[in-house]
Parts: sequence; C-alpha cells; structure tokens
Amino acid sequence: MALAMLGALGGGVRYWRAMSRQMGGDGGGPRRALVPTVVPVLRHRKFSECSSHAPGSRATHKAHLHRTHLAVFYGFLGLVVTTTSVGIGIYAFGYLTPWPLWHPVKLLGNASGLAVIAALAVFAWRRLADGERAGKSTYSDWLFLAILLLTTLTGFLSQALRLADLPRLAYPMYVAHLVLIFVLLVYIPYSKFAHLVYRTAAMLYTASRAPAAEAR
Repeated sequence: MALAMLGALGGGVRYWRAMSRQMGGDGGGPRRALVPTVVPVLRHRKFSECSSHAPGSRATHKAHLHRTHLAVFYGFLGLVVTTTSVGIGIYAFGYLTPWPLWHPVKLLGNASGLAVIAALAVFAWRRLADGERAGKSTYSDWLFLAILLLTTLTGFLSQALRLADLPRLAYPMYVAHLVLIFVLLVYIPYSKFAHLVYRTAAMLYTASRAPAAEAR
C-alpha cells in the first residue's frame, strides 16, 4: 500500500509539473485553493452541470450519472469509515467483534455497501444497454467495476456466513474479501481510481490559477 500511495503521489506531482510547464506558473498557490477545490468534489458539482450533450437513448446514460457517482463515492467513503472505526474499536479500545447489527457503525457499513452495489448495477447496465452512447468500455473500466463489486459482495457474504455460524465457509470468504481489498487499493494509481489523484490535481491547479488570472 505504501508503494502504491508513493506511485500515486509521484504521478500527481509529475502531472502538476507538466501543467505548470504548459500553463506557466502555479497561480495563487495550491494551499489557498484547497477548500474551493474540495467542496465541489464532495458535492460533485461538475457532474450536475454536465449538460453539453443530450442524454442517451436510455435514462441510464446521463440522467443518473450524478446520483450514481455520488452513491459510489460516498458509499466507498462509508465503507472506509466503517473499516477504520472497527480497527480503532478493536485495537485502541478493545471493543471486539462481532458487533450487533443495530450498531451505528454496522448500519453505516451495510447501508454504504448497498449504495455501492446499487450504483455499480446502474453503471454496468448503462455500459451494456446503452454502450453506443455511453462510450467504449475497456479492460480497465470493467476491471474496476468488477473488483469493487466483488469486494463489496464478499464483504456481505462474510457477514452472512458469520451470522449463519458457518466458519468453514466464512473464513475462506473473508480471505477472498481481503485479497480483493488489497487488489482494489494497490491498483489505485493504475485503475480508474487514479482519477481521484489526477482530476483533483487538475481542479486544484485550475483553482490556484484563478486568483492570479483575476489579478491580471
């Protein structure tokens, strides 16, 4: 994971330098543009403003793009918060699992997982049913969708098998879940997850140049 994060950071730095060479200078500086960049990312404002092309022949083409991307984005964040909270509860406070299904952290994890699965189903349907307008689907497109979907599904199956008290099935399923998490995170610099790095860097660079452009 450390090597993957270093790879993502190195790619982001090279991208920033390439933009600086092309556009000339860093504008007003990235630190003062951080908040104006993060807020639109959290709101996905650019998705809601995307109306330059007419919707596809099916409603799944662009009508749901903003909401489904929000569902994946916040669903994944919810799963990360859930995993982090469980780790803190176990290792910092000795609050051992299993936690009850009505525990707030467990509710957050299950709701987030369902949101991710529902959104991925819409994305997959859009690519299959309206592929001509949605654009060509590549290996990296399907790899990302498949790994994220399998990661979420194996998480639910691990929980279900544990509740059913079937350790001979639960433990192998949990191992598969952990391997998929590893693949998902290690591929961050090389999969569609990379747009978290490059898109954010591009938006931050644009926002940092805005004060300098207004001054001129």
